[in-house]
This record gives sequence, structure tokens and C-alpha cells, in this order.
Amino acid sequence: AVLHDYRRFALQELPIRRELGYPPFGALTRVVVRGAREAEVQHFADDLANALRTELQPVGDAYRLLGPAPAPIAKLRGQFRYHLQLHGPELDPLRRAAAAVTAAMKTPAEIEWMIDVDPLSML
Repeated sequence: AVLHDYRRFALQELPIRRELGYPPFGALTRVVVRGAREAEVQHFADDLANALRTELQPVGDAYRLLGPAPAPIAKLRGQFRYHLQLHGPELDPLRRAAAAVTAAMKTPAEIEWMIDVDPLSML
């Protein structure tokens, strides 16, 4: 990628992505939770992850959730950030799980969270 050699990059990267089920061979959704108090952010991220795992259980082992964990940029503009990733072979079950959890979760006033479907950045 650094050399702008797309062909060489793709030949190296695509087999890894296929094996791990990453796009373009699978679906990926990222959830970012942020807030001013780290303990509250972590607690809500844990609750969110548990709810998402519950929603994904019926669709099978091909769907998985990674995290939550501190985001690569763990604190930005005074906000602590945790993230998690949903992976699977198809996007629709990930969307349905996210929609169900979004409808059911009561978000504390001091917490914000967002869902990024097919994220371009993991920062």
C-alpha cells in the first residue's frame, strides 16, 4: 500500500481477508461508545456487547463480536472511547442485531454511541 502497488498489495492482502472473513469476503460493523467518564463508557460498552451477543446467538457461530476494548485513540477531545466489532458472512444479520439493540437499549445521558457499517477507519 505504501508503494501504491495495488496489484501486489491485493495479492498479499486478499487471501488474509478471505481466511478471516473480512470485507470484501464478509461483513463488518464497528460500534464506538464515548463519554467523559471512562468507567461509565466501559460499563455501557460491556452492556451493549452483551446485548449484541444475545441478538447474534440465533444466527450461528459464523457471526462474532470482538471487544469491547479501548479504541486505538482511547481519548479524544476529553471523551473516553471504547469500540467493538461485529463480523459475519452477511451484513443483514449484523444490521438486524444492531437495530434490535438500538431499539431496546436505554442510553445514559452522558454516553454517546454510533454504529459504522463497513467502516473505512478503525481509529
